[in-house]
Parts: sequence; C-alpha cells; structure tokens
Amino acid sequence: MFSGLFGSDAKIEFGTSGWRPELKDFTDRNVARVAEGMAKYLKERNNEGVVIVGFDARPTSEHAAEVVCGVLAANGFDTYISDMPIPTPAVTKSVIMRNAIGGVVVTASHNPMNYNGIKLIMGGGAPLPDDTAAKIESLLPKSAKAQKYSRKPLNLKEEYITDLEKNLNLSKAVGMHIIVDPMFGAAAGYLVELLRRHGANVDEIRNVRGMGGDTTPNPLRENVKDLITEVTQRHADLGLAHDGDGDRIVAVDNLGNYYSSNQLGLIAADYMYRIKNAHGPIVRSLATPTCFDRLAARYRVNLIETKVGFKYLGAELAKGASIAVEESGGIGFGWWIPDKDGVAAGAYLIEAISQQGRPINELWDSMSSEYSYPKFMAYDVKLEQKVETTMEFLYKDPARLLFGGRNIVNRDTSDGIKLLLDDGAWVLIRESKTEPKLRIYIQANDDTEMRELQGAVNRFLGEWLPY
Repeated sequence: MFSGLFGSDAKIEFGTSGWRPELKDFTDRNVARVAEGMAKYLKERNNEGVVIVGFDARPTSEHAAEVVCGVLAANGFDTYISDMPIPTPAVTKSVIMRNAIGGVVVTASHNPMNYNGIKLIMGGGAPLPDDTAAKIESLLPKSAKAQKYSRKPLNLKEEYITDLEKNLNLSKAVGMHIIVDPMFGAAAGYLVELLRRHGANVDEIRNVRGMGGDTTPNPLRENVKDLITEVTQRHADLGLAHDGDGDRIVAVDNLGNYYSSNQLGLIAADYMYRIKNAHGPIVRSLATPTCFDRLAARYRVNLIETKVGFKYLGAELAKGASIAVEESGGIGFGWWIPDKDGVAAGAYLIEAISQQGRPINELWDSMSSEYSYPKFMAYDVKLEQKVETTMEFLYKDPARLLFGGRNIVNRDTSDGIKLLLDDGAWVLIRESKTEPKLRIYIQANDDTEMRELQGAVNRFLGEWLPY
C-alpha cells in the first residue's frame, strides 16, 4: 500500500461502480475518505447492520480492505472481511445472503497493474447507481485517516460455490477437459473447485496470487495467448478466462478460436429460452450486437436496451429479466445476482455445452447462423487530452461522420454518440469511465463494410480531434 502519511489528498471522482485511480493516488488517506463517504451515506439513511468487504489479488488490495474495514467499524457498522482474495460477485452474493446493508470490494477489475480501486455494492446486491455515486462523492471528507480494526474474517468461497451449484445442472460435465485462466486474479480456484465436484477434468493456469509481471487482467484476445496455447496443445475441450475480479468471462475452443461475451451470451441465452423455458426479458447494452433482438423476437420475450455499464443491466435483472449481456465480458442471470458474474457464466456455459452434447464451435455455428450474428469490433483510442473535451467536440460536430455519404437514420446521444446507418450497421463512440480513452464499437454486415467504417472513424478522429 502506498503511504497514508505522506502525499496529498487526491481529487476523488467516481466512475464505474466507485473509484479507480492510479496507484499514486491510492493512499491510506484517500481510501479512508471513500470509506468515510460510504459510512456517511449509510448513516444519513439510518442504515445499521453488516457490511461485507472483499479484495482482489493485487499486492495493495488486502491492506486497503483493512483500511476500509477500520473506517466502517469506527462508524459503528458490523464489518466483516474476506479471508482471501475474492471475486466481486462472491461479495455481492454474500451481501444478499446475509441481508447486509452493503459491500465493498478493493479491486481495479480489468485495469492495468498501476491501478487499484474501490467498488461499492448496495444492499440487495445492486451495483452502485449513478445518483448514489454522486451522493457518496459529495459526502467525501477532505481528509481522513486509517482506523484500527479487529479483523473479523469470513470464508465466502465455499458458501458461494455451494449456492451456485444448486442452480446448475452439471450432471453431464463428467470427463470434460477444461482449462481455466483467472489471469492471476481473484477467481482462481472457483471454477476448478465447482467443476471437479461434478467429474470434470479441470486445470488452471496463471493462478498465483498477485497478478505476476506486467499482466493486464483483461481477457481480451491478445491477453489470453497462454490460454489458447494450453487449450490447443493439450487438446482440451474448452478454455475459460476471467478478469482480475472475476466478473468477466471469455472462452477458447479446442482449435484456438476466441469467443467474446457477446458470443457466449448468445449461446447461453438460446439455451436458457429454448431448453430451460425462461420467459423474462433479455437485456443488452446499446454497445452490444443486435442479434439479441432477433433472439428475443424468436422466443417472444421483451428486449431491453440500456446504457453501457452493468449497473444499468443489473437493475433490469433485479426487476425480473432472465439474462443480461454486455459487450465487455459481462453476463448476468436473473436467477443469481443483479450483476455480472464470470464464474457463474462460465459454469452455466459448461451446463449448456454438456447438456446439449455439442462442442462450443458447433453450438456457435448454429447460433451465429440462426440469429445472423453481425461483424462486430470494439477497440480503444488513447487520448492526449481530457476525454470530456474530446466528447464535447464530438457532440457538437457529428455531421462529419458521414461514412461516404451514406444515410444516418438515427443518432443516439444517451451514452456517447451512436450513429445507426441505413443497412443496420452502426458506430458508437463513447468515453471510458475508468481510463483516459475513447471506446469505439462498430457493427457491420460484412468484412468490407467493417473495414470501411473503421477507416472512416479513424480518419475522423485523426483529422478532427482538437489537438
């Protein structure tokens, strides 16, 4: 942990689910300020009771979690800490099971190793809503200090796994060879333990605590090369990878093909509605391919589109949606928690594959054909100046994004700028809430159109950004 005795108090601004700064600002004092803000928020609402605190596998996380516990305990809350690194969804599940008034996870999720952060979980397991985030941010003190904490540890892993397997049918997973890559993160040991109980042959790589080397625990294709190598060389049936705090999921098949959460979500959703007879709405973000709309129409269920960020999708799960899928690794289930969960999604995918008796590549060929899965691309553009400045410019002058004179039939500015073209293709440009980047998403109908749209976006950004 960086010093809580020296250095200045940083300006703390909440983004996705809480605060996620670079390590230079992740001091004891600043961590204590965030904990004090949450304590004030809970006190203003006369909330009393239990708060569950967890932490990921980063070297600075456990100590920071103890700082959080000390502040919350000093404010009169009955505060418990996980006895080991723990996935964010397992903390969420514990909040629900214990009827806790909230939870805290010290994690920077998928961010690089020069970041850490604090995710806040509301009572009932809900992700941090925008209005609550703004309120807690307004309550942050200018200064705070760490408090003594008499550690009250909880072993949350076993209860999480035991409760999850009650909701699954893994009876046909016997003999499947699966390799799991937790990317040195908090989900190490979870799928291994669960699937081995049901006869699967499971190996795990990169499971040493601490996220070794220069690992960026984001399971993008370029970051899971080790998993691809292991799966193909060892002739495994499937590889699964998580991010640093275990709420994201991707997969690799025995040929080394990579499957994003969009693809896995389509497989899971088809299985849920066709085989499991689900009937609640399906939820996707506006950055997620529109093939889910066709699936919803096939099974005559409502399709709900939300802004980007699983807090919006999770709110719909809490209202009765059956499944929610986002473009950046997140899949959540109405039967589980109102948030994304990479461990639960991985286990549910194993159920879907094993119960249907078909490898993932065969299932995917069927799904992509049946629901006309489009060409899809997501990438980042690092910024030299403030993201806000760039987005203001784009909002004022979107007309230059004409893509060779083609018609723009709709312009959505609810979360960035999304331009829908006349053939169903679209482009979305929005700011990252955790890093100084623009995020670009493109849906196209074929490879040629994808190249054209990407080229148009890159030319636009190169020519017209105000620096």
